[in-house]
Order: sequence, then structure tokens, then C-alpha cells
Amino acid sequence: LTSPPATDGGGTMSSSSWEDGGYGRCTTSGGASGYCIETSVCASHGGKATSGDCPGPTAVECCTGT
Repeated sequence: LTSPPATDGGGTMSSSSWEDGGYGRCTTSGGASGYCIETSVCASHGGKATSGDCPGPTAVECCTGT
């Protein structure tokens, strides 16, 4: 990952600038779209991690650009 999460202006992460980490896409209960990745990776790129929306280990959460 070489660039921070980019958004489309509405808080949705763009797939052109973010890798999904192998766990796929997600949508938070608040309606924000993102990718299921490790929380440390999300934070290091300026994203916001939300728990409860992704499969996998507890360290994998829905990372959005907002």
C-alpha cells in the first residue's frame, strides 16, 4: 500500500487506490463503503476502522476513508 485511502467525496473508498487485504469489501452500519483490512494498516494510511462488518480475525475491520 503506497497511498492513503481515497474517497469519492462521499466517504466511499475508491478501489483504484486501495488494496482489499484479501478479506473483501464492506459497508459499515453507517453506510460507508470500504475494505476489510488489518486495523494497523488502515490507521497507518489515515483510514477509519469500524468493527463488526468483516469476516476474519479480530484485527481485520472495515476501513473507510472517513
